[in-house]
Amino acid sequence: MVPVPERANYRDGTYFGHPLNSFGVSLDETIPFLETHRDQSLWFSVVSGLNYDLPSTYETIGWIISQPDCDALVAVKAYNYLEGPYFCGKPKGDPYAEKSDALGVLRLIAERERCGESYIVELSYDSRLMNGVTGEDQIKQSLDAQTQLEEDQISILDIPEFTLRAGGTGDTLIVEYSVDEDGILVMPKSQAAILG
Repeated sequence: MVPVPERANYRDGTYFGHPLNSFGVSLDETIPFLETHRDQSLWFSVVSGLNYDLPSTYETIGWIISQPDCDALVAVKAYNYLEGPYFCGKPKGDPYAEKSDALGVLRLIAERERCGESYIVELSYDSRLMNGVTGEDQIKQSLDAQTQLEEDQISILDIPEFTLRAGGTGDTLIVEYSVDEDGILVMPKSQAAILG
């Protein structure tokens, strides 16, 4: 089974529906599927498409951004979706922020950078898929949020500036895959070959 490109759901620019014989990978099977499909465009689509109201989403995103072959743009997308700037404006010990599933994942990004473990840089920036958000925007918003802290307070989250600047500077175009809150849409490999 292989992931379904988003374009396969459209005919002549009109939404047509899921291709014949396609189905969703269950949320509890997402990580094993991603383990064998180490496609950074797919990982980007997963970060963009899963339902952030579910605890399993945070586990999946945490797994993705912890992988040695994760692209920096995937980390930037995760930082944006998980509201990194918001947490940069919260002090250490903030009881509400400390309980957030998002903070644990964001700390993985910051810790990876602090340890000098760079993300790979292959994906190129796509304004449409990033909703116009850039890593530079995220840095500025994070720094602005930190100015709201009192003088004796330390931010609960370090800003992963190198990662945020690196994301999107590659030259590989993102292929958008069909991922939604129910999971990754997949189809038999033989059928996908017909799509071209």
